[in-house]
Amino acid sequence: MRLPGGRLMRVSGRSMQPALKAGDLIFVDTRALVKRLPKRGEVIAAQLPSGNRWIIKRLAGLPKDCLTVDGKSFQLKEDDYFLLGDSSIESTDSRSFGPVGRKALLGVVTQRVWPFSRIATECSAGPALSENS
Repeated sequence: MRLPGGRLMRVSGRSMQPALKAGDLIFVDTRALVKRLPKRGEVIAAQLPSGNRWIIKRLAGLPKDCLTVDGKSFQLKEDDYFLLGDSSIESTDSRSFGPVGRKALLGVVTQRVWPFSRIATECSAGPALSENS
C-alpha cells in the first residue's frame, strides 16, 4: 500500500529473523534515498534483479567494496549494493543473485507497524529493530 512518503509492505519468509518476522507489516521510507546514499547496516526494500518481486534485506556492501561471504569473494562496482538476510540459512540474497544496482533500491525500512505488540523503529547499524517500551 502506497502512502505519502512511503509504502507499507508485509514481510514474507524467515530471512530477516530475528529483526523481522513473516507477517510483520513495515513502513518503507521511499524518500530516504532521494537525498542521500544508503548506509551499511540499514534494512532496505529492493527489487529482485529479475524484476518480479520486492525483497527486504540488510545492506551489507557498498559500491567498490570487496567482500568475502561464505568463502566467496565479491568485488562491487561503482553502482553495486550487496544485500544479505539476517538469517543466512533462510535467505536468498546477493550471495545467490549477486549485487543490485542503485535503481533497484526502493527505500529504507524505518518502522514495524504490525503487530502492535512489536511496534519498533529502525536501528541504523544494529542487527535488529529496537523494541519500543
